[in-house]
Amino acid sequence: MPQGLYLSQSMDSKESVLLPNAYVLDSMQIGESVQVFIYTDSEDRLVATTLKPLIKLDQVALLEIKSISKDGLFLDIGLPKDVFMPLKSKLKNVSENKEFIRKIASGERLESSELKGAPRYKVGEKIVARLSRDKQFRLIAKNDIARFVKKCKSQNMLHKRALALIYAESKLGYSCIVLPQQYSGLIYHRDFTHNLHIDMELFVKIVKIRDDGNLDIMPERNRAALLDSIKSLSKNGEYFVANATNAIKLGMSKARLDKEIKILMESKKIYYVENKGYAFGSFGSAFKKDSKKAYKIIKTQNLDSKKDFKDSKKPFKKDFKPRSKFNNKTNFNKYHNQDSKDFKAKHKYK
Repeated sequence: MPQGLYLSQSMDSKESVLLPNAYVLDSMQIGESVQVFIYTDSEDRLVATTLKPLIKLDQVALLEIKSISKDGLFLDIGLPKDVFMPLKSKLKNVSENKEFIRKIASGERLESSELKGAPRYKVGEKIVARLSRDKQFRLIAKNDIARFVKKCKSQNMLHKRALALIYAESKLGYSCIVLPQQYSGLIYHRDFTHNLHIDMELFVKIVKIRDDGNLDIMPERNRAALLDSIKSLSKNGEYFVANATNAIKLGMSKARLDKEIKILMESKKIYYVENKGYAFGSFGSAFKKDSKKAYKIIKTQNLDSKKDFKDSKKPFKKDFKPRSKFNNKTNFNKYHNQDSKDFKAKHKYK
């Protein structure tokens, strides 16, 4: 029984590659063109497949770790054969360390003492990797992402939504590669200090395109989820205080929290109550709870300082009273069954 079909770039070509029977369809005919992906099998022979890989040559993606060896990681790219990614640092005393071998077999996380400067990995986790070829033209994965990021030369991406992968961390923030163009992006620590980590995939918004072609990006946040988180941190479920402690609990900096609070205020999801904090709902709903009490709204980013209270432009008057629902004599007569003369005399209606 034949092993499959042999494919070549042209009918006259002497070079061919095998398409195994597992990927051969009954509809395939001699002379017909077929789209395939070519790679080397476990015996380093060139083979073709109709399967779509998760990553192609020179692309960057988030790949799952299928197994770990003393020399590196084997990553799943959606093909029968996993791709090897060598680690720069070799694992320490692997052949003599039975506990290490047991952890490798079970997929447990490796301890730092078992490595020589290499990061800790676990089977099933995902890692940012680039697909390349070695000297024998075999597919190989690498984590040298920074060398292959591109610069953005157009302003068309500004304020656009994009998918990004975090591949490194510095003093400034998290270095990302923005897909599919593979642009260089940075998320600053001053905006988000928690809930981000290397080898993380997330949607971002491009907030600035620098002169050097690097992108300033910011994680896209679900504001409905943020509002639920703020409610959970509010005092007795009523008022939320925008301080540094709550900012950390929400996984962002204080400056970023102030910006998010301002957006929520503009969308009338919350409002500010002097000396108490942020209440939920629109400002008008406050009068339904206590119609004889007026509040002062502070519309500013830095909502914690005393100066902001002094600089508020239009505070309410202390003697402010909400408008009565009996704003004409028809409504008054309807509810009290009195004539218009009594209404004018008692209420000085005009």
